Amino acid sequence: MEPSTGESAIGYSVLIADIQRLNSQLSAGLPELAAATAEQRPVRAAGGAALPCAVIGHDDGGGVYRCVSGSSVWVRWLQSDTMSSKGGGTALTRRNYRLASDMDKPRSTGIVNEKMLSDYLHHVFPSTKQGPTLASLRKPLGFQDLPAHLEKLLSEDTPTEDGQAVDGRLGPQPVVLDHTSGFEGLLFVDDDLLGVIGHSNFSSIRATTCVYKGKWAYEVLISSQGLMQIGWCTLSCRFNQEEGVGDTPDSYAYDGNRVRKWNVTTTNYGKSWAAGDIVSCLIDLDEGTITFCLNGQSLGTAFTNIKMGPGIAYFPAISLSFKESVAFNFGSRPLRYPVDGYLPLQNPPAADLMKAHKLLGYIKNVLSTAIDAQEERLVEKDCAVWRLHGEPTVLVTLAHIFNHFAPLMCKVYLVEDVLMNFLLGILEGGGSVDEHPLIQQLLDLFWLLMEDHEVNECLKQLMMSLLRAYRFSPIIPDLGFQIHYLRLTTAILRHEKSRKYLLSNVLFDVLRSVVFFYIKTPLRVKEAGLEELIPTTWWPTHFDKEGKDEREPKDESADERLRRRAYERGCQRLKKRIEVVEELQVQILRLLLNNKDKSTGEASRYIFLNKFRKFLQENASNRGHPTALCPPEYMVCFLHRLITAVRGCWDEGHRKSPSSVSSDGTTHLPVTVSSLLPASCQADAHWLTLTRWSPISLRPSPPDAPGTARRFDLVSGQNIRRKPVGAGLDG
Repeated sequence: MEPSTGESAIGYSVLIADIQRLNSQLSAGLPELAAATAEQRPVRAAGGAALPCAVIGHDDGGGVYRCVSGSSVWVRWLQSDTMSSKGGGTALTRRNYRLASDMDKPRSTGIVNEKMLSDYLHHVFPSTKQGPTLASLRKPLGFQDLPAHLEKLLSEDTPTEDGQAVDGRLGPQPVVLDHTSGFEGLLFVDDDLLGVIGHSNFSSIRATTCVYKGKWAYEVLISSQGLMQIGWCTLSCRFNQEEGVGDTPDSYAYDGNRVRKWNVTTTNYGKSWAAGDIVSCLIDLDEGTITFCLNGQSLGTAFTNIKMGPGIAYFPAISLSFKESVAFNFGSRPLRYPVDGYLPLQNPPAADLMKAHKLLGYIKNVLSTAIDAQEERLVEKDCAVWRLHGEPTVLVTLAHIFNHFAPLMCKVYLVEDVLMNFLLGILEGGGSVDEHPLIQQLLDLFWLLMEDHEVNECLKQLMMSLLRAYRFSPIIPDLGFQIHYLRLTTAILRHEKSRKYLLSNVLFDVLRSVVFFYIKTPLRVKEAGLEELIPTTWWPTHFDKEGKDEREPKDESADERLRRRAYERGCQRLKKRIEVVEELQVQILRLLLNNKDKSTGEASRYIFLNKFRKFLQENASNRGHPTALCPPEYMVCFLHRLITAVRGCWDEGHRKSPSSVSSDGTTHLPVTVSSLLPASCQADAHWLTLTRWSPISLRPSPPDAPGTARRFDLVSGQNIRRKPVGAGLDG
């Protein structure tokens, strides 16, 4: 069962896939297992007893899969078929768990018997063409035949290739903003060529693809609610710093800031937009109409009898004033609000999408099927209770699936449409995030069976999709959308390896992650359901010097009392719903502040503090890129949640070490809190004093200027106080 002696020894390496976190029975025997396998001798556990090592098959390169019976430790010989051209080293290909089909190699053994294995594989990978057949009439299926069987299943009903020419559309795929010739003024364009920020008086830019026939749609994600005109224009339109989309004869635009539509002249149209809204731009070149939608609600037909004919084609376009920002979705991601009959400007990856859904179905079959080896039968079970225990049959089956599934999970459309919706579905049953450990098991599976670069890209795209979904979800009375996305974010960050990667490379480097800690204010009260939640308004009519109502309840009239009580009840209901969101946001920060990671390397808290320090420095000094600076309203919410999380650490430390409060009433800062504070912070009983920071802009005071101190009551949450530094803590 050894690799062929004629093969180059340098082409092999031994990979120990340590599934010890799932089953630690042989943790002490890992070094012995590695050495024994490398020398092809019997493996011995910590107690000295020999353990049978069963060969379960070969990979395509001649490597041998080995599994220690009754354990969760895997060893794989991996032969490289490519040599690096730089440095003369050996370059290993992607992880390939497929078993060879050569007849001269032994059949798979040590898993389950051939009949049981065939029944299991037919159950996991059912054929859609043949329909249900008797088990006795089915062709036996083993791991040697599985690659061809899986390829056949994935090729069935595969749609036509993506990117082909579509009648009525001209231009390259994918569709992006034309940053080379299709713009006027000064703009910042994101790396993906889909986001844009105005950097001059009135800048304009169009897309790279145009349409001349049919029904088409694209979406604009509004990041700021200022002056912008969004719509369509022809190639003949010429814009400048004063005239943009909608100001020329062959351009049409909607302006939600001034609530108007533009085509040389302007009239009232639509509703006002706010940051976090999504505008859908629809053009019907069969009927000659243009329509706009706001968060999926049609605003009515804006323009009719638009100019059409030979040589006339319309590009998506926008004009925006200084520091206004949006992001376009031409179809690179699923449209949030698709409209029947209208196509996105960019083709969806139909073939990959069908494959991803099929592969996800096979994964679900594995999760819901157990093998009863004693009674030799398959048992249906709940996916939610599935655990990765290291069964050879299950792992090799999943490895075949992930050989196709892993590359697909690097594409943003598939991550958002397939993976994110699947993970959200796991949490739909309600309950705390801790009650859904399947997500942790799946992330373990990802890190085990996918290449590191594939997992990294998948997690990055997943977090970007979650952030986008959270930010641009409509406000409803129970904040259900926001809670749904925050719960999944919390579940992902509970996975230690994933959390460390995201902290080190994504949350502060790629994403504006402070968005997760902001709850946007509904601009349209009726649509947000606030009228039903708080049916009446009330405010005090007599105030004292501190702004409090000085009237006693007995002085109120019956009508005033009813209004006040109805108003207070509505406010309490709204407060409870907001507190649910805030609690999830604080949970996320508590995870990032975790100082008890089980794995080696830097703790999550250390990584977070380094990133947070750099984040504060960039925003306090305005040294960061304008696109990366945090808006003030986001910063306030983020710091409020962070202080709440620190206060929780304080309380936890006080409960564990009540002796930290001395007889004179002073409080020694618990270790869990002190490690969060810079050297310029002081603390006394329940008070946290921050010095050398301006209270509003968070900019450090000049060295020669008198400092100020900000005081936060960590216990009662009282308002912040200011006083000169050096005036004493009791001043």
